[in-house]
Amino acid sequence: MFPNLPYIWSALQTWLAGFTSSGPDTHNGTVALNGVTTIGTNGSVLFTTGGTFTPPISGFTNPLGAIGVPAIYLPIPNQSWTSTTTTTPVTGLSFSVVSGQAYMIKINLVGTSASTGGFRFQFTGLGGATAASSGMQANLSGFPSGSSSIAGGGVTGLGNTFGTANNLATMTIDAYVLATGSGTITLYAAQETSNSTASTIYNGAMTIIRVQ
Repeated sequence: MFPNLPYIWSALQTWLAGFTSSGPDTHNGTVALNGVTTIGTNGSVLFTTGGTFTPPISGFTNPLGAIGVPAIYLPIPNQSWTSTTTTTPVTGLSFSVVSGQAYMIKINLVGTSASTGGFRFQFTGLGGATAASSGMQANLSGFPSGSSSIAGGGVTGLGNTFGTANNLATMTIDAYVLATGSGTITLYAAQETSNSTASTIYNGAMTIIRVQ
């Protein structure tokens, strides 16, 4: 009655087998890798670990190895700085770079601080990561709490600070890095002006795209 049924069933099994993989998701959809939920949509990759970002993921190909493939890191756990202008690493905001490759970075943060405390940031190269001054540019912009005006600041070069003493409720950091040495680049933060009222980052996300 259905002479082609064995052929159809065989073809269907072959097609379904293409969606079973322990490696990177090569299809649109959701897969689980070592307990980490990974959503692949047109090449983009979303890492979530239930509140803690812990790269790299064992057995998972670094999406930054391909030009134009965005990697999205979230969430960023709550972190605070009180009475200090000395920057320390922001948990979850680290990424690997390879010498000779260039990256565009966008970081979106939600936070609060005293009206004169604000936030100070800097990108720091670790484990051999370097970039020429002209090959590292970063800009901070955001809206102070209850204000429609934009405040922020910019900088060139790894290890140099940028920020504002304004109480920023939302913040965006746009950066460009052309690496001259391979390693890890980490965002550091502190208060722009020392204040006994904590400057706190409540949540955020980081998107990185290799462009060269």
